[in-house]
Amino acid sequence: MDTPVLITERLILRKFEESDLEAVYKIYSDTEVNKFLPWFPLKTIEETKVFYEAHLVSRYNQKCAYYYAVCLKKDNYPIGYVNVGADDSYDFGYGICKEFWHKGIAAEAGKAVVEQFCCAFCGNRYIMPGCRYPLMYGYICLFEKC
Repeated sequence: MDTPVLITERLILRKFEESDLEAVYKIYSDTEVNKFLPWFPLKTIEETKVFYEAHLVSRYNQKCAYYYAVCLKKDNYPIGYVNVGADDSYDFGYGICKEFWHKGIAAEAGKAVVEQFCCAFCGNRYIMPGCRYPLMYGYICLFEKC
């Protein structure tokens, strides 16, 4: 279950790697992309390194992690993330760089991760898309496309 690589029609979903720090910074420094996250957007590459270790590597060291870099097949470079909480919350979240909005990428990535998650957890299909934060209508709409 340790965040297996997932392949879709257009995407590669994989773990973030240390070599992705530039992409992680681009994704997590954009205030609009991260409007509903419970932390402030990253401001420097140094903050990005700390974030990578604290929030990404720490998840990948867990028995079960569903936190994916969303990459286009053509270059395997992260353009976003998608995740499902493997704890009792089952929170669903995503963020995609703005230049890739309205292309169905979040829906395609979300569907692949949710299917993997549900398969690994014996058919549990109860996932609450971003229910902890207000104004999450966009997350709910994305989830309904899956």
